[in-house]
Amino acid sequence: MTAEIDFHVVLTWISNAIAGIGVAVITLGALVSLFGYLRSFFKVGGAQGINLMRTEIGRSIMLGLEFIVAADVIKTIVTPDYYSLGILGGLTAIRIVLSYFLNQEIQTIMKAK
Repeated sequence: MTAEIDFHVVLTWISNAIAGIGVAVITLGALVSLFGYLRSFFKVGGAQGINLMRTEIGRSIMLGLEFIVAADVIKTIVTPDYYSLGILGGLTAIRIVLSYFLNQEIQTIMKAK
């Protein structure tokens, strides 16, 4: 008996794992930044805590979106149809716009320090 490997199933599994990593990165980044904000809120200088939170959550969103876009690229390779291409294009456009504005905001916060 020969074991056949269905590459579509393997690539779908890999794509789902990468998308899960992206969601986990965004979730963990939100939790870590929230914890850091709450910790700094009860100390002196709470205003600086919110800037740190905004920077941290912005970075985690950008990194998580990179993983999610990579997962969608793999899904598009597995099932190349117009629907998946449209979703990939939309997600890529959203990521580009978010990355641009998040980078602008992060640079503004870093300059204010």
